[in-house]
Amino acid sequence: MDVSNNEYKSKANEKIFSRLTNPFLIYDDINNDNTTLNLFVKRSLNLVRMRETITCQKEVKHIIESSENDIVYVQFSSGTTGEPRGAILRKKNISCNCEDIIRRLNLTSEDKFLSWQPLTHCYGLIVFHIIPIFLGVSHHLIVTDLFMRSPIIWLKKAHELKSTRLGTLPFGLKHFMDFYNKRLQDYEWDLSNIKSQLNVHIKSILNGFIIWINKRD
Repeated sequence: MDVSNNEYKSKANEKIFSRLTNPFLIYDDINNDNTTLNLFVKRSLNLVRMRETITCQKEVKHIIESSENDIVYVQFSSGTTGEPRGAILRKKNISCNCEDIIRRLNLTSEDKFLSWQPLTHCYGLIVFHIIPIFLGVSHHLIVTDLFMRSPIIWLKKAHELKSTRLGTLPFGLKHFMDFYNKRLQDYEWDLSNIKSQLNVHIKSILNGFIIWINKRD
């Protein structure tokens, strides 16, 4: 779920917490003024800092057996149009989704993924985190706030990392193009490695991006 520092989102998160038996928050960097974080503190709920929990091991010592009906995670809706609802996603749901996307887009073990979308977004989580793990390939994540402040970093990193699969949302694509067009600089990026730019289809924005790419060739 999205942990935001506005009152509306904090109230939506409060409704989610009230449905959970023993909720705790795993977070990275959160401003001290964040209303959701304060909500946890006031309720004496568990806070776990991500950097204190994630470690990298070269060898997997123990693989936990699982069945296709095991629950992997519960993803809550934003609550924009009503009460937040939790969608239960099981191993078979996620595996089927990943396999279909891999087959439809012809993803391979040679691909390199790059995205700025948060992992609280189903598109960012499935396509640009779980699928690369599924394939065992490289993937890089740009902090969303950094992209919003300077969207140029998106294709700058695509150039540096020789990324083959990019992804964005319509507003993010427009945000990048508006930002780029106001600059009087040619970055001389090599984007020839990009095989696809995955986007929720909005024709006018997508066509504008295609025209922009073609002008660079």
